[in-house]
Amino acid sequence: MSNEEVKFQKMTPAQDDILASICSEVKHALSLGVSLETIKGQLDLAADEYIEATNKAGGIKFPQVEVQLSGEDGNAFGIIGRVSKAMKRAGIDKADIDAYTSEAMSDDYNHLLNVTMNTVKVS
Repeated sequence: MSNEEVKFQKMTPAQDDILASICSEVKHALSLGVSLETIKGQLDLAADEYIEATNKAGGIKFPQVEVQLSGEDGNAFGIIGRVSKAMKRAGIDKADIDAYTSEAMSDDYNHLLNVTMNTVKVS
């Protein structure tokens, strides 16, 4: 294991419950011999629940801006592009869009997703 620092965003109780449930269900499914394809399908559903819980938790900087992520290309630059375009269409100041872009690109992919979910409403 490397000595890289792992960064975690503080989760709300609802997010924590969903994550704990996901881990428990995956372990159980694996112990029963459930196929990885079936588990992947269930994880996709759980990811949608996680996004919904994050959106309901509040703390979203621009809740009036909604961006579809599920079912779309998950490429980091694609996400940043969709979010930036949605923010621009909503009349968000260029300085705020630039701040989002800079922060989203400042770390790894998980950081990008956390920054995005804390900046706009994600669906």
